[in-house]
Amino acid sequence: RNHMQFLTELINSLSPEFVAIFGKVGPKASFQYFRVSRHVHRDWLRLLGRRHDILRWDKDTRSPRNPYGRKIADLSQDEQWIMRNLEPYRRTLLKDMTLYLPESHSGTRGYAHLTGVLEPAEGGGGAYLKEVVVYQKGREELRRQVG
Repeated sequence: RNHMQFLTELINSLSPEFVAIFGKVGPKASFQYFRVSRHVHRDWLRLLGRRHDILRWDKDTRSPRNPYGRKIADLSQDEQWIMRNLEPYRRTLLKDMTLYLPESHSGTRGYAHLTGVLEPAEGGGGAYLKEVVVYQKGREELRRQVG
């Protein structure tokens, strides 16, 4: 059974959002709560008489799963347009990323759906996963065809 407790002043430093909504917890401003549930990465508190809950999550340290397994270096002949259209962005937006394609991609589809994986620096947490969509015909070429 969960018992009522007073929220300590520690919440002031842990949650600037709480302070912005309710003000600082201190001797003149106290809050009571009871714990609804506690899990490995989440703590759920209910404020009494306030109709508000506090949910506090730990940082997720897991790396996202990459759904694609074929590196972009392994392009077939009919997929070479992907590299050509992607080249202006590889040194800036996709710097230090390893790009992957699905195993069964068709180069004649008109677009390519890729994932970019950025491994963190040492001690920097989990990897980052970006979604990248490359179109075979850019905006200028499509405008010429339509207009």
